[in-house]
Amino acid sequence: SSLPRISAVLTKYKPEVVQFTAPGVSEGAENVKIARQHATIVMAQVGSIAEAQDAMSAGVDIIIAQGTEAGGHGLRPELGTATMPLAAAVCSMVQKAGTPS
Repeated sequence: SSLPRISAVLTKYKPEVVQFTAPGVSEGAENVKIARQHATIVMAQVGSIAEAQDAMSAGVDIIIAQGTEAGGHGLRPELGTATMPLAAAVCSMVQKAGTPS
């Protein structure tokens, strides 16, 4: 979705929670920045460690790890992995960063 459309929808409906997927974090994390202006909790669904790192850097509150067997949503096999190993790797990464998992 376009960033102006995201902003318009959030302004109109004023949700408490916003979840982004495919991509979880847009270039420059602009989607997360917009969501922060309107919502209490921002979540990002990721399909790789690289995407999880982007989500952490963007400051999302919750990271949802989706493995390649969960339907894809544009995930490339070389970037993703199965859900359990991905979730474990994301949890380890978050714990090492000192953020609650």
